[in-house]
Amino acid sequence: MKLKIKNNKSISAIIITKDRPKYFLKAIKSVLNQSNKVNEIIVIDNGKKKLDFNNKKIKYFRTNYAIGSSRARNLGIKKSKSKYCAFLDDDDTWDKNYIKKSKKFLNEKYVLVGKVFSISTKKIIKNKSLEINNTSLDQLFVRNPGIIGSNLIVSKQILKKLNYFDKNLPLGQDKAIAIESILKGYKVLRTSAKIFFNENTLGQRNTGLVKYIKGKFIFYRKYKNLMNLFIKIDYFLMFMKNTLYILYSYMWNDRNI
Repeated sequence: MKLKIKNNKSISAIIITKDRPKYFLKAIKSVLNQSNKVNEIIVIDNGKKKLDFNNKKIKYFRTNYAIGSSRARNLGIKKSKSKYCAFLDDDDTWDKNYIKKSKKFLNEKYVLVGKVFSISTKKIIKNKSLEINNTSLDQLFVRNPGIIGSNLIVSKQILKKLNYFDKNLPLGQDKAIAIESILKGYKVLRTSAKIFFNENTLGQRNTGLVKYIKGKFIFYRKYKNLMNLFIKIDYFLMFMKNTLYILYSYMWNDRNI
């Protein structure tokens, strides 16, 4: 049975969450308080403990523990009845005009990416709000210009053609959506819509050196045939730099215990 589309610009807000109830309540509040309301709100909870909230406006689904962000988002997409999916993580929030400003750019050929601001300082995070150059994939292979999952709005049509979020990628699933979209001829567009990024939970997002190394190698293996020699060198230089930074962070924390 085919899902009924409510209108040409119907939007489902899809929030994935795992054992962060205090952050989640702020995230859900930012969706409920939008100046331009979404058509439905879907929460995918893959935490150990069930969230304690009751709101009939929200469609709530529990999964097995820690199924991963890609599987959680994919479930939300399949439960959605709208034409577009707007994604949000449980520790980030949307500006009250996020949906209103995004709707101006809604197009089945576009992947929309909002501008990223710090949740604590309310200032723009420049390295996470760079313009995305659709003529070259080089910057996306090596660096992330600010595609954080929480600022993605994509049509279900595009997501289906991309075979949804890649569940085999431990890291970079959101960036891969942009890469795959460009490869298939879609445009990735930076909008003026504001998303507030929680820098205080970075350690919870990137859980350990092993996951980082594994994620980077799987990402490289997926796209290595599209990289030229210079991009491959740049990729591994960035990889080594970040690996050393993580190791230094561990050593510094050990010294301060």
